[in-house]
Amino acid sequence: PLGLWVVGYLIDYSAARRGVRGAVVVGLVATALVGVAASAAPLAPTLRMFWMGFASLMLVSGTVFPINAAVTASITPAQSMGSISGLQFFAIGLVAAGLGPTIVAALGQALFSGQRALADALSLTSCIYSVIGLAALGRVYQTIDRPQDAPRNTVEA
Repeated sequence: PLGLWVVGYLIDYSAARRGVRGAVVVGLVATALVGVAASAAPLAPTLRMFWMGFASLMLVSGTVFPINAAVTASITPAQSMGSISGLQFFAIGLVAAGLGPTIVAALGQALFSGQRALADALSLTSCIYSVIGLAALGRVYQTIDRPQDAPRNTVEA
């Protein structure tokens, strides 16, 4: 909950200063932090270091959802919001629940051996997913209009 509250504040602050691009920057930082924590925790040499890495992961892992919601709501036309949200949740569910565990197990069997095979595969998979996420967010950042180029949507009270 602390990570969600902090990222919510950072999204509001960044979006007020830089528009949607500000929220994407928060997403880039959060994705990098998730990638580091998710990749490092399984490789921890001691139980204490594992729990520190896992705690860090729990602090930042949920932050990608409000960032996703804020950016999606800002750039998606209202008439497409339901379809786009459904497609996103389908993809997230497919990767997270369906492919994620299978990919970790397959990499563990194919690339690693010994007692640490699963930990090494989990770390590698987390790193790969984070790089994909960073590349996708980088592309979103590149394609979003700069605040000074975008038409202003103002709400009159």
